[in-house]
Amino acid sequence: MSKRDKKLWKYKSYMLQSVSNILNTATVSYKGYQITPLNYGEEVIAFFLEQLYNAEPEPPKTWAVAKHALNLCRDYRSGIIEELIRGQLDSVVDQAPWEIFCLASLHDDMRLAKKSLRVMHKDRQFRIMSLNNLRLEEAAKPSLSYLLGLLKVMDPSNHDWRRIAQDFAPLL
Repeated sequence: MSKRDKKLWKYKSYMLQSVSNILNTATVSYKGYQITPLNYGEEVIAFFLEQLYNAEPEPPKTWAVAKHALNLCRDYRSGIIEELIRGQLDSVVDQAPWEIFCLASLHDDMRLAKKSLRVMHKDRQFRIMSLNNLRLEEAAKPSLSYLLGLLKVMDPSNHDWRRIAQDFAPLL
């Protein structure tokens, strides 16, 4: 049940149990029904459940939905669904290239990191990146090896993101 939208979905309890012990323990009885209250919007919960029930789920339509669904997965320790969602981020990578680069770095996902770098020119804040405009809070988001690898291949006067993506490799 979405606490925000007061919407109810029918689901098989064993399906939730198979992907998260925490979701299983969050279930409560209400008017003869077993309900799992979730503090996420309707679109996010619908997307999460699609990952669970559909053998070939639709990719996320927006980065916002994917991001909140990933947060739901982290909150309820549903790693397998989180992994499925991360594998579908190609469809929204151009909506938040820097955030997705940071996420990819934390999971050592070179494919997704390079894809996000190829479309970094679409990121309003980071399309022209340098040490001068990279704030500490943003620099702390990716893993250190990915950040250093990115800074190593960047040329201060040239922001050819396709070339940067091609040459990028995390520093070990």
